[in-house]
Amino acid sequence: MGPPAAPAPANPPVAVRPVALGPASGPALHYPLSDGSDARALGELHRLAAHLRAGVPGAGAGTGA
Repeated sequence: MGPPAAPAPANPPVAVRPVALGPASGPALHYPLSDGSDARALGELHRLAAHLRAGVPGAGAGTGA
């Protein structure tokens, strides 16, 4: 068995789904968390950042958002 699979950026643990941007050769994802009027978006941002950091070798969970 190999190492566990990294978290998928397209399947985050938040209520929103990312919007694909850019060409297939250099794709990017935009996560529309809020328009700035919803205070709960900050918690979503922290969960998303922790999820994405989990897939980056050497990036600890306590490195801030």
